[in-house]
Amino acid sequence: MIGVNTNLLSDTLHVVQIAQETALRRGQEATASRMQPVVEKLRSILTQERSAAPIEPTGVLKETSFKTLMALKEKQLDGQVSSSIPVEEKQKIVTALASGGMGEIDIAKQLGIARDEVRMIVNLSEMNSTIRRSK
Repeated sequence: MIGVNTNLLSDTLHVVQIAQETALRRGQEATASRMQPVVEKLRSILTQERSAAPIEPTGVLKETSFKTLMALKEKQLDGQVSSSIPVEEKQKIVTALASGGMGEIDIAKQLGIARDEVRMIVNLSEMNSTIRRSK
C-alpha cells in the first residue's frame, strides 16, 4: 500500500486510457503501445489500494446519529417496534434528521412516532442549542 487516494489513482488511470485510445484512433500505435505498461501498472496499484484500504465512513455516514438510525431501520426490518428505542437515541435521530432538512411528517413516518413528538423534540433541541450559545 502506497497511501495514494484511490479516486486520484482511478482518475489518472482513466486519463491515461483516454490518451492511449486517442493515440490508437490517430494511428499512433507506437505511442499507444508505450502507454500500455503505464495502464497495467496503474491498474495493478489501484487494485492493491482498493483491497488493502478499509473503507471508512465519512461525513454524515460517520455520525453516531446516522448509525443509530441505520440500526433502528434494521430493527424495524426484523419486526421490532420503534417504541423500544431509548429516548436519548430517539432525540439524537430526530435532531439529526431535522438538521439534515427532513420534514416533521417524514421523520414521524420513518421512526413510526407521532408528528407532535417529532415537533416537541425538534423544539427542545433548538431551545437547548440557543441556551448553549447564550452562555
